[in-house]
Amino acid sequence: MSITIENCTTKTNPGGVRCAEARRSGQKNFTYMEEQNYTTILILRDPFERALSAYHNSGTNPHIYTQHCKSFKDCTFDRWVDDIVDQLKPKFGGNEHFLPQTRIAQLDEMNYHYLLRMSSRQDLDFFFGLLGLDSIPEKKNKSKNSNKRTDMPNNRTMSKLASVYKEDLILWQSLLHRRQEGEELTLYDYWN
Repeated sequence: MSITIENCTTKTNPGGVRCAEARRSGQKNFTYMEEQNYTTILILRDPFERALSAYHNSGTNPHIYTQHCKSFKDCTFDRWVDDIVDQLKPKFGGNEHFLPQTRIAQLDEMNYHYLLRMSSRQDLDFFFGLLGLDSIPEKKNKSKNSNKRTDMPNNRTMSKLASVYKEDLILWQSLLHRRQEGEELTLYDYWN
């Protein structure tokens, strides 16, 4: 069995299609997979952690920025979230870094064999087991931005994130497993 994360099958196109190409090229320009034996996996990241990580990485990745914040040094996390909300309004379309994962994953079109939580040790053990690995590989390079201090966002900011990523949070809740030792706190855990 081969594992292909970038390639997905659709309900209307069971032969398969590259997800990114389908989003960019539209219905008429799909590139079909030739391999018929593959597994599709969606690994969902906690929306709060994802937004915070993007904020921290904005200092080193020129593709991650908002209207008023080119880097985490330019503004607070609260301001960053305000900009994300503004960017995702229909008139702006939005930077794909900030789109809800459920929108990127096209759950209404894609059939995934497995839906997993990135923060779940149990889910990651299962995923790496599918790849034939006995354990989760160690991180080689720790992010240069991991030690940046961010004050706990206020309730208004948390409400905005929860509103923007509502569908992600609904899916997140459906994937909850009994808490294991070492599991991280997530936006869903905080907000619920």
